[in-house]
Amino acid sequence: MDKNIFEYQFQLLRDEIATIHAKITSFDDLAFRVKGWAATLWAGLVGYAVGQGKPEGIALSIPLMVAFWILDASFKTYQQRVRARMGIIEQFLNRASQDSGASLQNAFRESSFGSFLIHDPMCNQTFRISDKDFQQTFSKKVSLVLALFTTNVYLMYVALILASLLIMAYLYLKAA
Repeated sequence: MDKNIFEYQFQLLRDEIATIHAKITSFDDLAFRVKGWAATLWAGLVGYAVGQGKPEGIALSIPLMVAFWILDASFKTYQQRVRARMGIIEQFLNRASQDSGASLQNAFRESSFGSFLIHDPMCNQTFRISDKDFQQTFSKKVSLVLALFTTNVYLMYVALILASLLIMAYLYLKAA
């Protein structure tokens, strides 16, 4: 392989690592903002319903929290894809040259990345590779259902839904 192509691909790999780190941070920031909007809207809706003495108005907060929960989880799946790609890169960087599969050591020795995919920060191409072990690992790590039940995703939404139900029950019991 031409040395210039190898150097260009190596620079792309370095850029991809920086891009992945930036994307992970931006997804964390996005999750924080989604949770902030959810909490703000929940507080406003519940506060208004309590102020008006209408406990049934609090019930509207439940589907609203479910919608934000799904939105937050869907962003989490994108973050999981990026993290999966970073895991592939880490394996490539840390694999010994005598091990099976592509490695950085082999890439430098041969001045070629071989079959290792260069610049796939959202793991779109990597996901399509035929390696069954990777696909099984990937499908276990990247799933909307798994994201829905990741602690830093579900905890706040479940707490707000439970709070809505408790406040509604309290107001109904108080009115009875």
